[in-house]
Amino acid sequence: MASLIENITALSGKHAVSGCENEARRFVLERLKNKSFESVKTDSLGSVIAVKKGTDADGKIMVAAYLDECGFIISGITDDGYLKFKTVGEPDICTAISKRVCIKGRSPVKGVIGMKAIHLQTKSERENTVPAKKLFIDVGMNEKKAVQRSIRLGDYAAFDTQCTVSGDIIRGKALERSAASAMLLERLDKTAGNELYFVFAAQHETGMRGASAASRSIEPDAVITVGAAAADDMYKSEKVTVRMGGGVVIPYTDKNSCCDRELLDKTEELAKKLKIPYQRAVLKNDFSDSGAFLYGAGGARGVNISIPCRYSKTPAGMMSLKDVTAAELLLGALIDNIDEWVAK
Repeated sequence: MASLIENITALSGKHAVSGCENEARRFVLERLKNKSFESVKTDSLGSVIAVKKGTDADGKIMVAAYLDECGFIISGITDDGYLKFKTVGEPDICTAISKRVCIKGRSPVKGVIGMKAIHLQTKSERENTVPAKKLFIDVGMNEKKAVQRSIRLGDYAAFDTQCTVSGDIIRGKALERSAASAMLLERLDKTAGNELYFVFAAQHETGMRGASAASRSIEPDAVITVGAAAADDMYKSEKVTVRMGGGVVIPYTDKNSCCDRELLDKTEELAKKLKIPYQRAVLKNDFSDSGAFLYGAGGARGVNISIPCRYSKTPAGMMSLKDVTAAELLLGALIDNIDEWVAK
């Protein structure tokens, strides 16, 4: 459990906006060293793929998470030294104002997302969500030339938030990808009858590009995808879909995938047998890499497991370590059983 928490905390602190996942990728590659893999490579889109030979079968099983997070890309520098930006993925702009960010340019530069002061805003601006095009990043420099010494157009910015653990709760940015990737790192010792592919996909937030490319290159027979599910239990409602602290989520469908019903039922039976707390869910508003993995190349059977996360895509997401532990236990059990479930 200690190493799992350490890996989540470390990954959360990495700057890994889609298309600029270098820090998270280096962290994963370092953890893959001295492990018994037949090969470890980084593909052309930046996904990390580690392969273990099968012991008695020639099929391909993929176990996958993703490396990247949503954030911002610098699109302009004003004469007064303020940075204009475009969003990468879908960061929650409502929560971004006045939050700290780090821009990774020629050297790291810290800044704050700013907007017009409240007493200067119009009534409409005060009452409506301010679009990203009206915001800016203030790095404390007051002229364009000074900014250009460190920052260029096309540099990426990510929320600059420290990940913390208090009791059962972990808080930080990018917990969705950090917890999922950390869970895979905890299961690197696993083997299977079929070839086993551990995939840490790039560019999830910009259209699941890394997952799509990896699926086409590997052509797996079965896929276990690990991700996060947006918890909506903050208010009393009969329409709650996912509860933080309620256990690992087994999604029967999400916005871009319908997983294999037989494998999902077997996953639920396995969770019951092992007394792992779980939640069934239909995630109508959530995207996962499952669709890209399952529908790539010739298609594959698969199952998706997710960790409940409050305040996704903000500077401060929140997860329960009980849910993370439940998901990690279920992931290990799935790898142990998937050979038998997809036997040809």
